[in-house]
Amino acid sequence: MKIAVLGGLRVEHGGASIAVAGAMQLALLFRLAADAGTAVSYRALAEDLWPIDTPENPRGALQSIVSRLRTQLPTGTIESTAGGYRLVVARADVDALVFQDLVAAASAAPDPAETARLATQALALWAGEPWLPSPDFDWFSRDLLADRTTALELGGRVPGRVPSGSGAPGESGAANGAGSGASDGESGLDARRSDPAPTPLPAIPTPLTPLIGRDAELATVADQLAANRLVTIFGPGGAGKTRLALEAAQVAQSAQVAQAAQTAHVAQEAHPAETPQRAPAAPAARSPHPALPAVVVELAPVAASELWGAILAATGRELRTSENTPDPTPTRERALQALAGRPLLLVLDNCEHLIDAAAEAAVAALSALPELRILATSREPLGAPGEAFVTLGPLAHPDAAGLDGELAGDVDALRSFAAVELFRQRARAARGVELDAGELVVAARICLRLDGLPLALELAAAKLRTMTPDEVLAGLEDRFALLAGPGRGALPRHQTLRAMIDWSWSLLDPVERQALTALAVFPAGVAVADARAAAAAMGLPSGSAPAVFDALVDRSLVQRARGRFRTLETIREYGIARLSAADLDEGAVAEEAAVAVHGNRSAESSSRIPPRHASPPVSVHTDADAEGDPDAVRAPHADALRAARDAQALFAAHAAGEHDPLLRGPRILEAIAWFDAEHDNLLAGLRHLVATGQAAPAVRLATGCVWYWMMRDRNVEAAEWIGAVSPLAAGMPGDLEALFAAAGPVMRVFQKLGPSDEAHVVAALREALGPAAALRPHAGQPALVQVLASAVLMLGELDLETDDWRVDLRAPDGERLGLDPWPTAVLHLVAASIAHNRGDVADLGRSTERALALLAEIGDLWCLAIAQQLRAEWLALVGRLDEALELTDASTDNLRRITSQVDLAQQQDLAVRILIRRGDLTAARTRADDMLAETRAGGVQRAITMATMTGLVVAVQQGDVDAADALAAGLAAVDSAETLAPFAQLAAVRDAALAHLALLRGDVDRADTLARDALGAALDSRDLPVVATVAVAVARVCLARGDAELAARVLLAADAARGVSDELDPWVRAVRESLRERGIPSAPAVAGAGDASGTDADVAGAGAGARGAGADAGAGATGAARRELERLGDLLR
Repeated sequence: MKIAVLGGLRVEHGGASIAVAGAMQLALLFRLAADAGTAVSYRALAEDLWPIDTPENPRGALQSIVSRLRTQLPTGTIESTAGGYRLVVARADVDALVFQDLVAAASAAPDPAETARLATQALALWAGEPWLPSPDFDWFSRDLLADRTTALELGGRVPGRVPSGSGAPGESGAANGAGSGASDGESGLDARRSDPAPTPLPAIPTPLTPLIGRDAELATVADQLAANRLVTIFGPGGAGKTRLALEAAQVAQSAQVAQAAQTAHVAQEAHPAETPQRAPAAPAARSPHPALPAVVVELAPVAASELWGAILAATGRELRTSENTPDPTPTRERALQALAGRPLLLVLDNCEHLIDAAAEAAVAALSALPELRILATSREPLGAPGEAFVTLGPLAHPDAAGLDGELAGDVDALRSFAAVELFRQRARAARGVELDAGELVVAARICLRLDGLPLALELAAAKLRTMTPDEVLAGLEDRFALLAGPGRGALPRHQTLRAMIDWSWSLLDPVERQALTALAVFPAGVAVADARAAAAAMGLPSGSAPAVFDALVDRSLVQRARGRFRTLETIREYGIARLSAADLDEGAVAEEAAVAVHGNRSAESSSRIPPRHASPPVSVHTDADAEGDPDAVRAPHADALRAARDAQALFAAHAAGEHDPLLRGPRILEAIAWFDAEHDNLLAGLRHLVATGQAAPAVRLATGCVWYWMMRDRNVEAAEWIGAVSPLAAGMPGDLEALFAAAGPVMRVFQKLGPSDEAHVVAALREALGPAAALRPHAGQPALVQVLASAVLMLGELDLETDDWRVDLRAPDGERLGLDPWPTAVLHLVAASIAHNRGDVADLGRSTERALALLAEIGDLWCLAIAQQLRAEWLALVGRLDEALELTDASTDNLRRITSQVDLAQQQDLAVRILIRRGDLTAARTRADDMLAETRAGGVQRAITMATMTGLVVAVQQGDVDAADALAAGLAAVDSAETLAPFAQLAAVRDAALAHLALLRGDVDRADTLARDALGAALDSRDLPVVATVAVAVARVCLARGDAELAARVLLAADAARGVSDELDPWVRAVRESLRERGIPSAPAVAGAGDASGTDADVAGAGAGARGAGADAGAGATGAARRELERLGDLLR
């Protein structure tokens, strides 16, 4: 049997060709043929066939492969030996071995003529590059290429080749240059550079798949190469740096070919007699970017000492200097010689593990060769003079908000994201069918979870051969286990997700490893401004931050953007995994690094990692580490992850405590921005503290977040975390701890509260307070404690037998209690809100005036905006609409920078209601449209629903049935239970607006049903302003049914609920006018808006009268209104 691998694989026996099938069978045949006639051990075979992911039973796996291979070869070709196998073939039957033997004989021959003859005989066998079953056998190719270079240097002649300057066919350029020497005044290197016919360059590796989503980056590479001679593509592992560099090299080389064609075309037109007669080629467009042939140097398996040899090998001239090479010229000079004499693009791929050597080589080559340009790829910059950069990040992918919103059903929009398109194409290749619309949404979520990293996406898409997209998405909970399957043909570090990051990890020094694992427990990253404090809290050596984080940015493991150091989620989970396994010993880590770099576990490959990169992983400090050298890097221990999470949580608690007071003063916007950015970190800390039962820091951290949660309308989140921390605080000393201990039971009382429980709620609340019931507010307590203790005091002053505790509720007076200014102002706000809810216009006016004065001085924009809103409500009630609108707009401007979209929508609704009362429906419609557009852009459904209700009211007021119907359809499409709960007010306002629309359409029965539903929800809410709003709709329905007397009674109830008659409301005016036309008296129950003779004092008195406190002539009407308000519920029966 004969085997040829030079120029391609050929296997023959008895003159007939033998076809060998199976990738593993071919690899085994190749490996045995490399040592033909010699026994190869099981271990050597296993290491070469499975450089990574060796089977649990490699001997058994080898036996299986040998058994299948034997069926394809002549009997007896493969022989079992003690400890291995032998291919029963002579070296003379394997062309590559014959080639090597001839070169060896030529090197040993004493006679120069015999040397040249043997070398020429060897070169005659060279049919082309050796066939390899996989890139893992590149060592075989290297040896052969080295021997070919030796043969040329020994005077061997390539058949059919006539070197420049020689009249004798077959005389090699290499031999000619070596023998002739240099001319006077010209160095040997310069003489060799002058060769006008450089050695043809090897072909650029052809990518197996199209480049997706990198058009902009590809153009940037071309632009940078046009303007700079050294360009580095750098980015995280798996981002596709090599793929982009190869595409750029192909583009440059294609431009060079096109340019050559253009030159030939011009020459043929200018001198037709001097050019061969052939069909003329069409002139190619001249590219504005460099047109260069390219040489690609793969540096991943190369050590620093081998770099120049790798460059030389990539040119096709030599891989490395063999020990018996007679030419003493250093490899560096020979590499420069090979690159000289032409414009050239040198691609140095994967430089990160030999940064210094790569930078030095780049500078040396660019200095010596003016026509050279270099394109490098690395996970960090080379740091060479004149270096330009192309940063390569993840592919564009949808964010979580988009996938939960408008993108969920938009297939075209999803496919417009490069990450999704890459996953889709690879998924189709893996399973043979397209992803359907539902699967594409799942694919988009996979892209989000994998940070849009191309390598991770390709590994995940390959899993679809046997898994569904949903199963892959679920499997990402342990992404490193899921994406660990074999990936034959790729570099070892690209065959699994973990190996990709192991490669980068192996290049970090101990402090950098410690910093990376520290960042892993900060899901939101670390602010640059907080970097030093966070590093100290995490136990990094003093003075190391922020420089160590910037070093990780340079290594593409950390991103620095918008003032924060962040890691991709995949990198963060890797850091968590490293902390979880921080008890690895140094030998294990060195072995892992070797696997990441070279794909095998041999001692030889391990030794190729530079010594500074062979350090063990490092954990964070714990309190127990405080003794000794504070800058010492700690040894790994089993509790590293727990210690890291402890340190992160304590840092979060301290930082939140520092920023919380800023929320209540002039620096509120700065503080909100900090809490917004740190939100995920704060929750991670809380989650850990609660899970581990660390009561004191949990209380501190939750306290620091409470006011922020309230401001941002994160009430559900606040309730969940307060409820979780509350049991931990039970029994702890301190006012704050007592309040937290009581918070959980108090919330449970309100959660269970129903209409039938109202009479007992005060007693239940007092019981829930426990020891906190004895708290009393005083100056000097934390601000929130003063406010919450005042709430306890307010509850304690209620009569247990009260019929309606909400009406009797009164906020304590902060001035009388001697509290600090901010708690005093907040208590005035509480008093104003309670007054507004119970229809006490006088108290609403007094409380808002005092709150505004204090808050303007304090500088708390959020509380000031709330005070402005309540003050605007009062101004509208007393008929001062211009002032009310001006104050509402001022409040909206403040809230837009601070609060949630829901709070902002409520504020904007007030402005629209004021404009309606002014009779400016056009301006009201414009504001309502703008409000709806803004909330839709924000994507918060409750805010969108509120804006839709506001727009519906305006459309009905204008009589625009079509617009109103469209808005009503939008409300009908919303999940009411999810959007409106637990706020009965919203359901009441919605149904009232729809009742007005039904009346506009003439559907009285529909309006009656909606009005009843609205009234029931309003009464359940016990929110009197909402009751007043709904009562107006009910009055209009009663009038439409012909029951004018009932309409008049309901209108009285609305006046009582509001505390003043809203005579500026167009619907109220219309009802009263209709009642007058029917001869039914309908004077306002109390003086109010529209009563031009009423002063502020008159209105305040009228408001008090609405509560039954008046004894003047108006008291009878007011008492009647109150009675009608109490009877409203009877309408539902």
